[in-house]
Amino acid sequence: MEWVRTEIDGVPVFWSEHEGEITAGLVFRVGHADERLARRGITHLVEHLALHQAGRRHEESNGTVDATLTSFLTHGGPAHVVAFFAALCAALRELPVHRIAAENQLLRTEADGRGRDIQASLAIWRYGAASYGLSGYEEFGVGGHTPEEVLAWARQWFTSGNAALWLIGGPPPPGLRLELPPGPRIPPPEPTSALRRTPAYFTASINGVAASSVVERSTAATAYTDLLQRRLFDTLRTAEGISYSQTAAYDRRDADMAEIVAFADGLASVHSRLVRGFTDVIDWLAEVPPRDSEVAELIELRRAPLLDPRIRAGLPVGAAHAELFGAEPPTIASVEAELATLCAEDIQDVGISVRDNLLLMVPEGHLPGDRYVAAPHGSTGTVQGEVLLHIDSAQPGEQKPFGPGNQGRPRLCVGEEGVSLINGLEFVTVRFAECAAMLAWPDGARHLIGLDGLHLRVEPSLWKYGAALPELIDRGVPPEVVVPRPPREEHEIPRPAKSSSWSRLRARLKRH
Repeated sequence: MEWVRTEIDGVPVFWSEHEGEITAGLVFRVGHADERLARRGITHLVEHLALHQAGRRHEESNGTVDATLTSFLTHGGPAHVVAFFAALCAALRELPVHRIAAENQLLRTEADGRGRDIQASLAIWRYGAASYGLSGYEEFGVGGHTPEEVLAWARQWFTSGNAALWLIGGPPPPGLRLELPPGPRIPPPEPTSALRRTPAYFTASINGVAASSVVERSTAATAYTDLLQRRLFDTLRTAEGISYSQTAAYDRRDADMAEIVAFADGLASVHSRLVRGFTDVIDWLAEVPPRDSEVAELIELRRAPLLDPRIRAGLPVGAAHAELFGAEPPTIASVEAELATLCAEDIQDVGISVRDNLLLMVPEGHLPGDRYVAAPHGSTGTVQGEVLLHIDSAQPGEQKPFGPGNQGRPRLCVGEEGVSLINGLEFVTVRFAECAAMLAWPDGARHLIGLDGLHLRVEPSLWKYGAALPELIDRGVPPEVVVPRPPREEHEIPRPAKSSSWSRLRARLKRH
């Protein structure tokens, strides 16, 4: 027996037999990808509030939030499991909103110890500042959520129709209740895209090479991931000796698609060889099918865990997740059937998909081959409106409109539609209707983030007549995307160079 499906209070429940204490998880189909950037963190806040009210003890219970799922986990005897979920559901029905300030502080502390990882950068460049790209951003909403907003979010997402429970260690204990408010099952969000073409690349300060690709969920894709890691090891470490650590991971995104993320480290002195070697492995797997002996090894690698009692006992977890995604739950038989028909061409097909959909992250100053296009770091158009010149490039008394005479001078254009920063032939535009968030400081600084992930930072002190900028921008940005920021220290506010026209002239005379 792999797992059994039943139902409690309208919530689907999946359980399996296993020796020892019960391990259980109540999962909801909501995560970072369902939020808006300016309010990012509200799901995490609900998770914290509910666990506090449920009498959280770290060694017995915990909670997690990822892009699409929020899970409440616990382990213990039957009485503990019954009591925990009764208290948890009661908390979700009536959150302790008086704890918001305290939990916000804990969320900030948690974020302070969490560095930004490579996968977060890849997500932002692929999806922008919406849907699955939101996992890469700071929780900008922390500190700004009202009690009413938090309660409304819980009522919308933390319902019996949007939940599933899994248990490892036996059937549901007698007396287990899951009394949640009713509500519909909500499907995962549609993915957004910040890429105009693939395969694409972007540069970053990274001691290695990383990549991500989106593929259809399948056993062939998991086998490809195993093969990719092997080939990266054989090529970059064993054969060339230019990389110590190589990884490749497969992770579900929604009901139909998954992401494959790979990384290989390397010293600055070998970055050119590392980029070339990494992309050569990707091309190799797309152009040449794996050998029959490799396929046989990959099949055995995937089949071996199916014989492990602990793995078999954990199948209810995947079944609960599949239920929330609207996908077919996994079974030993279904995995065995896919492994039995897996062939080299299936794995090569995944390789072709990975290559064509690839987003590559390479060290600064090192570019991949011609087939890769640069990921967008600028906009395709500008807005019309008031034009301001950068102080360091503006002459005394000069304030000219946009035109051929100003092509080489940095300028800021603020209009009814949005803001454009123009520097020569490069420009970044954030339109107000497509602004995901705007960070606002009391001194007038504004940091606009577009849904496409492009950023535009405005420091009024650096622009001629810049004192008018906050009002010009604020009247166009929707209030719901504004994120107030705390006051800055005086030394944190940038100032223009103090060199005047006369001092510049005097400096030139001294040089002569």
